[in-house]
This record gives sequence, C-alpha cells and structure tokens, in this order.
Amino acid sequence: MWRAWTDGAARKGADGEWHCGYAVVLLGPTGERREIADHSCGDTSQRAELLAVIEAVELVGPGERLHVDTDSQYVVSGLYGQWNLSAKNKDLWTKLRRLVAKRDVGFTHIPRCSEPEAVAVDQLAKRAMRDCDGGLDK
Repeated sequence: MWRAWTDGAARKGADGEWHCGYAVVLLGPTGERREIADHSCGDTSQRAELLAVIEAVELVGPGERLHVDTDSQYVVSGLYGQWNLSAKNKDLWTKLRRLVAKRDVGFTHIPRCSEPEAVAVDQLAKRAMRDCDGGLDK
C-alpha cells in the first residue's frame, strides 16, 4: 500500500495576493520515497490543501491502495460529509471526489507536524509557497 502525507501553506505576500504552496511526501509499498511540491499564486490555504491531496491521489495508479495523512480537517471532514461545503472550491472538490471514487483511498486527520513525514511535507509546502515571492522569504 502507498502512503502519503500532504500539506498546504498560504500567506499574503507583499503584493497583497495570497501565495500558496502545496506538497506531498509519498512512500511506496517497497519503500521508495517521492517528495513533490508546487505553488499556486493567488489561491487560498484551503485550495492549497486540496491541491496537495489531489496531487497525491493522481500519483498513485487506480489499481493501487493509498492512505493519505493530512493535517487538514477541511479536507478530511469535507470528504466524509461532516462539513456542509458551499460552492467554494467546487472545482477542486469535484475533481477530488471523482478521483477518490475510482481508487482505493483512505484518509486520516493527523496533528500538524506530528510525524517526521508530516514535518517534511510542511517544510516542502512552505518552501513552495515562497516561490510565489520569487523565492524570497518576505
């Protein structure tokens, strides 16, 4: 089974826009490890969290099992119907639900930076977020 840790990070930049980064640490069934990070300027922290989970699910083939650990209550509660989600981020919720429906995926909410992989993915997301600043930590 594959295991992923996901995280999103966001802050308002000096330009007044939201600067977001998202990341995945992925461990394969035979121990292989991948770290993926990207940024999305102008998005919210909720969108960054969703983008990270979507990335993790897309990285694992439909025939593979995946378990995702995330510190985002928004993602886990939204997937399990515990929150009433409005039209906000509807495009990403639709994409994530479509992906999850075709795969064997489980989700767990974990405390922030509670495991070494959670610390690593948090740092990757923050580093990617700074890419919206042109690489500068303003």
